[in-house]
Amino acid sequence: MIILDATEGCFDGGPVPERPSVIWRESALYFDSDPVALDRVAGSVIGRKRRAAGLADVAPISRHIDTAAAKKLGQGDPGMIEEIVIRL
Repeated sequence: MIILDATEGCFDGGPVPERPSVIWRESALYFDSDPVALDRVAGSVIGRKRRAAGLADVAPISRHIDTAAAKKLGQGDPGMIEEIVIRL
């Protein structure tokens, strides 16, 4: 089981950015048993924040997700990943 602490997120210059404006309160925990799927989902969240801020998409340089999926280390197809969101 993988637990990702996403209580606070960073969408540019992380993990310790120089600008506080790139940090947001995600107030979430992500649980998964598949590291590839978890990276894909987390990457999508960061990608949406980057687009909203007018920043370039970094998904093309995050090749590790596609590489791991191609090696059958986990699910990389977003359409095959089930996300269950529980808001508290």
